[in-house]
Amino acid sequence: MPTPRPLSQINVTDPFWAEWQRKLVLVTLDQQLEQLEVTGRLSNFERVAKGEKGGFEGYRFNDSDVYKWLEAASYGLLIFPKHKGSPRWPAALDRIIKSLEDAQMEDGYLNTYFQLGNIEQRWKNLNAMHEMYCGGHLIEAGVAHFECTGKESLLNVAIKWAEHLRSQFGPEARPGTDGHPEVELALLRLSKLMATRGRAKDAEMYKQDALWHLSQRGARPSVYQAELEDAEVYGMAKAAGDLLLENGRYSGEYAQDHLKIEHQTQVVGHAVRAMYLYTAATEVFDEMPEGTETAIGLIWDNLTKRRMYVTGGVGPAGRNEGFTNDFDLPNLDAYAETCASIGLVRFAQKLVERYSDASYVDILERALYNGSLSGISLSGDLYSYTNPLENRGAHHRVPWYGCACCPPNIARTIGEAGRFAVLVDANDIYINLPIGLETDSISIVSNYPHSGDFEVAIKKAGHYRVSVRIPDWCDDCEFEVLGSEDEAEFDRGYAVIERNWKRGDQIRVNLEMTPKWIEAHPMVLDNVGKIALQCGPVVYAFEHEESLPQRFRVDLNEDPIWKSGSSVIEVKGYVRSEDFGDVLYDELADSGEKDFTAKFIPFANCHNAGGKFVAVWIRI
Repeated sequence: MPTPRPLSQINVTDPFWAEWQRKLVLVTLDQQLEQLEVTGRLSNFERVAKGEKGGFEGYRFNDSDVYKWLEAASYGLLIFPKHKGSPRWPAALDRIIKSLEDAQMEDGYLNTYFQLGNIEQRWKNLNAMHEMYCGGHLIEAGVAHFECTGKESLLNVAIKWAEHLRSQFGPEARPGTDGHPEVELALLRLSKLMATRGRAKDAEMYKQDALWHLSQRGARPSVYQAELEDAEVYGMAKAAGDLLLENGRYSGEYAQDHLKIEHQTQVVGHAVRAMYLYTAATEVFDEMPEGTETAIGLIWDNLTKRRMYVTGGVGPAGRNEGFTNDFDLPNLDAYAETCASIGLVRFAQKLVERYSDASYVDILERALYNGSLSGISLSGDLYSYTNPLENRGAHHRVPWYGCACCPPNIARTIGEAGRFAVLVDANDIYINLPIGLETDSISIVSNYPHSGDFEVAIKKAGHYRVSVRIPDWCDDCEFEVLGSEDEAEFDRGYAVIERNWKRGDQIRVNLEMTPKWIEAHPMVLDNVGKIALQCGPVVYAFEHEESLPQRFRVDLNEDPIWKSGSSVIEVKGYVRSEDFGDVLYDELADSGEKDFTAKFIPFANCHNAGGKFVAVWIRI
C-alpha cells in the first residue's frame, strides 16, 4: 500500500498551508501552552510528580489535551527553524516531558485524575473515564516526538504505558476497551514505528493489541453494561453512562458498542468516537473477522451520502455529540464538532491508502479545508468547538474550552498537513492534494486552494507511475509532461502517467476552478429551496453584521464573480426589506426586495471579523 512520506522529509512551501504553519509555531502553540498552564492541566502532572494528592483540576480526560499539544509541538519543531521569532513553547517541551516521566507510576500507569484522586478506582469505569483514550494520545505524542526529534524520552513513557495496558487487558488478562476509541489508532501507529526500527516482534505485538481492542467493540456480554449495573462504578460518571442507554435499556450506540464492527451498516453514536474507530479498523480490516471490509464500505457510504454536511462536518446533534438519522442535517444548531471533521480526514486518509481511489480524497479535502479549519481563527488563537452552517449571533470563537479537545487537535492537524498531500510506494507517486511542498521524490509549486494551476518537478529518476488526482469538483483539466508527447490515462479519479522519469522532468496541471452552486438532496429539509456556493474544494458562506444572509435571495441569472487567487466571491441577488409596516403579518404582496451584491467568503474564515450573521445555504 502507498504511504505518506515522513514529516521530516516534507517541507511545506505553498502560501496557504505555510502561513497556517507559521501561525502555528509563532502564535498557536504558545497560546495553547498558556492555557494548559492556567487551567491546571500541566500542574496536575507536576503535583503527581511531587507525590501530592487531591486537587485535580478540570475534566477527567484533560491529560489528553497535554498529549495532543505535545504532538503538535513535535511537528512544530520541524517547522519553527524556517521562521523568525522567540516563542516559549520549544523550551517548555523537555520540561513537560520530564514531568510526565516523574509522574508515571512504576507499573507504567499514568493518569493524573486517578493518581491525584482515588487510584483504587482506576480501570473500573471503561465506558466513561477515558483512561485508554488519554493513553492513546500519549502514545501518538511519543511516536511523533521520536519521529521529529530522534529522542526516546517521551516514546519510552508511551511504551511503558502500553506495556501496562497489556498487563491489564487482553486475551491473557481481562476483557474490555475504552468507551472512546483512540488507543487502537495509537497502538497501530506504535506498531508501524517499531517496524521501521527493525523490531518486527514488537510491531506484531502492538498490532495484535490493537486488533484485540477492536474485537471488544460490540462484544456480548458488554463490559459497559456491567459497569452501568454497578452502582458505585455508574456513579463515577452517571451522565456519560446514561448516553449508552435508550429508553432505559442498554444500547451502546453512543460508543459504537451496539454491534460487532463487521455487522455494522450505519454510522451511529458519538461522531468523534465513530471516526477514530473506523479509521483504525480500516487500517487492519484484512486481519479482522470476515465482513469487516464490507461493513466499513457500508458505513462510509451511509456517512458521506446521508449524514455529512457540505462542509465535511459530521455529527449534527449536540445531545450525543453525534449522529441521528439519514438526511437530518440542520444548519442553525449543527454540532459538527471540529474533532469529528478531523477524524473524517483521518478515516478518508486510511481508505485512500487502502484503495488508491481519489473519491476518498474528495471527502478528505472537503473536511480538511472546511469543517476542520473552521475550528481555528485566522489569528491562530481562537477556536470553534462546534461549526454550525448558519449563525444568527449566538455562535462565537473563544480562546479555550473547559473540554478543550478541539484546539490541540486542529493544531496537530495543521502541523502534519503535508502528510495528506502525497502517497508513495515502490511503483507509484500519488499526488492527492496539490499542496506546495518539497519531498525527496517531487516538489510542487502551487497556490491551492485559491488556484487550480500547479507544477510538479520530478526529483527521483526511474520507471514508475505518477498519479495526479482530478477532484470531483473539476469539470475540465489540462495535464502535460513538458517536452513530452506522453498522454495520461485516467484511473479511479487520477490522471496517470507511467514512464522513465528523469530528474528535472516537469508536469504542468490546470484544474478548472470556477464557482459552482450546490444543491442538497431534497430530504435534507433545511435546505429545500436553497443552494450553497463552492469554488474548488472551498465551501463559501455569506457573512454580515446584519441579518442579510437570512434575507438574501440569489439571482441565478447572474454568475458569481471571482478572480483566481481571491478569497471573496461576489454574488448578485436581492434582499428582503425590513420595512414591513407596523404589523407582524400581512397579506402577500409583490414588493419589499432590493438589489444587493453579497460578498461570500470561505466558510472556515467566518466569525473572524465580527460578523454575527452567517449562512452557507442561501434562498433562491
